[in-house]
Order: sequence, then C-alpha cells, then structure tokens
Amino acid sequence: MYVKHYFILVFAMVLTSPAFTQNTVKHSINVDWQLSRFGIDKTYPATVPGNVHTDLMAAGVIPDPFVSTNEDSVQWVGLEDWTYTSGTFSVAENILSKENVKLKFNGLDTYANVWLNNQHILSANNYHRSWEVDVKGILKSSKNTLKVNFKSTTAVGEILASETDYVLPGEEIRAVT
Repeated sequence: MYVKHYFILVFAMVLTSPAFTQNTVKHSINVDWQLSRFGIDKTYPATVPGNVHTDLMAAGVIPDPFVSTNEDSVQWVGLEDWTYTSGTFSVAENILSKENVKLKFNGLDTYANVWLNNQHILSANNYHRSWEVDVKGILKSSKNTLKVNFKSTTAVGEILASETDYVLPGEEIRAVT
C-alpha cells in the first residue's frame, strides 16, 4: 500500500505586458483556504501550498500516516475527491489594467479542475508541469474566489486502466496515473 498525497502547490498570479519582460508583476493569493471532501459541506482550514493529508492531520481528522501502521487507516483519503476553496481576494486596478493577466499554478496533483469566480478555467492532468491560464476577462477588483477540485487518482486510474486493450505492467492503476 502507499499513501497518495494530493498536493496543491504554489498559486501565483502573473500579470504581464505583451513582451513578458520587466513589466511582469507577481501577486500571490495568500488568503484563508478551506478544504472539503467533494460533495460534503464540512470544511477544514487548509494551507496552500500544502496537501490534503497534512491539512486533515492538522484538523485532527486523520493520524500521521507515517507513524506505526497508520497508513492503513488513511487509505480512504486517496479514494475521495477533495476541494480547496480560497477566501475572497482583491486585485489592484493597476494589475487589472495590464494587457495580459495570467494565473499560474506551479503544481496540481494530478487530476484537477479549477474555477475562478465560478467559471471553469482549467482541467489539469499532470503534476509534473506548471499551468498558466489567461484570466483577464474573469478576474475582478474584489471578491474573487478560486476553487480547485482534485479527483481521486485511484478512481481515475481505474477508469483509464479499464479502457486499455492490453495488460499494463505492475499495478495497473499506478501505471496510468
């Protein structure tokens, strides 16, 4: 068995001029984040960057999976979908006036859908890359919110493995996720 950690790493807003030169402005989204199991209203304080397991441990929901045989009792975490929701944040008008406004994610693990102000802006499928999204027409001066839903890699892996016409090496689910 292994513990699959869902990581939600650095969010940074990258605001640029057309040439992406010295006019680049970075604005981190340092707000109160909340974690919830997808479809369930109970929320827990979250740290971004961070991951589901450490946030659940901090909230007293699960024990440390690296102590004794605790790993066995936290396997359910990897079978669930999880959602990170930001508190509201503002963006200065001088940033909004830039020609290009991009939201950059330096790590979303692995299958994630992202919404800005209730508008879907990204479907990610690879932890080993960064993602940039043009948000110029969506971002507002105040009361912006981000929501990131992480799909269970186990559930997605089962679907992907069942769709292959051949036998995959090793653990089939891990071979496709």
